[in-house]
Amino acid sequence: MVNIHGDVSCKEKCGPFVSVTLVRQADKHNEERKTISLTTKSSEFLFSDVILGKYRLEVGLFCFCIPILSIVFEV
Repeated sequence: MVNIHGDVSCKEKCGPFVSVTLVRQADKHNEERKTISLTTKSSEFLFSDVILGKYRLEVGLFCFCIPILSIVFEV
């Protein structure tokens, strides 16, 4: 298991309206999602105890259904 962490850079101050979602891509019909909200004090995120596999990290705004940024990677 690994930890996935980082921080989000916003043009202005990030806040709780920004979400970071980790999506495990098991197959086309079976995805596991974990979502966290950033805070007004920190733009950092941490997903603990992530098992090996293929993932997509999405950064978006709660007011939009479509992520602003999406990155696919393998652990």
